[in-house]
Amino acid sequence: MKTKITGIIILVLGSLATMAFSPVGKSAKKPIYLNTSYSFKERAADLVSRMTPEEKQSQLGNTMPPIPRLGVNHYDVWGEALHGVLGRNNNSGMTATSFPNSVAAGATWD
Repeated sequence: MKTKITGIIILVLGSLATMAFSPVGKSAKKPIYLNTSYSFKERAADLVSRMTPEEKQSQLGNTMPPIPRLGVNHYDVWGEALHGVLGRNNNSGMTATSFPNSVAAGATWD
């Protein structure tokens, strides 16, 4: 009898453990924007389609906040050197050349 109860307990605990790690109620399929088998264009279109207007707007500045629900990390584009390259001393007495942004630079080509 004791062996039978122990077997039932092990069976129940094993079933519960299996259910805890299975994607119940969730789609096990990876979203297109996270699936590298799709093209960059398809992945970008999928990601943008999942963003709210506020999230899209927040990505237009120099410092882009993270979007945790989509797995988008914080990003700071001041390091892209479009505004000049400057040291880490917070501009204490130093100045940098301010380059035009890439669209303006491209517009100067004939």
